[in-house]
Amino acid sequence: MKRPSPCTAAKPVNLKPAQELFTTARLRHRVGHPDDLDPLVAIKGDDRVMAQVGNGRGMPRGKVRGRLHGDINWFAAHGAAHGIIESRETGVIVGYGGVGRYDRDRPDHLELGYLFQEACWGQGLGSEFVQGAIDYSFTTLGATLVHACAMPQNKASCRIMEKSGMVFEGYYPETDRNVYQLARPVS
Repeated sequence: MKRPSPCTAAKPVNLKPAQELFTTARLRHRVGHPDDLDPLVAIKGDDRVMAQVGNGRGMPRGKVRGRLHGDINWFAAHGAAHGIIESRETGVIVGYGGVGRYDRDRPDHLELGYLFQEACWGQGLGSEFVQGAIDYSFTTLGATLVHACAMPQNKASCRIMEKSGMVFEGYYPETDRNVYQLARPVS
């Protein structure tokens, strides 16, 4: 399934505000809400943050809005998508990420992605979120495989994936990404 264009995504469907997906010791992951736009623009508009996951340029407000609305709608339709990462202690939005069903032929294969505001780097929040997302994928969403990509120069994300048990599958030069995956453990 192809994700809708972030620039043309329809306004989000009515969802309960702050629909919680999972928590970890320090983080709460929830479905996004249109009211989350300003904090997300601060994160996704930051060139240093986006250099770790994209082309090195922060996203303009309209594109962030489109992605947010698109992910809200994608969650409503498919039960999995990127959303808000908050501090459980303060309720402050510290990042954006999650798992999504983007392969029509393999809905049990989920793609994991995340980013955090720069002030949160180096505190173990990425590792904590990735482990929570993997657990959620296997136990709640019924995934059989979770995969994630990272730019090779983003050593911190590559290390997080390895520490979480994901296995390096290879480097894809057409996307300049290392790909990692983890199959659901057999019971």
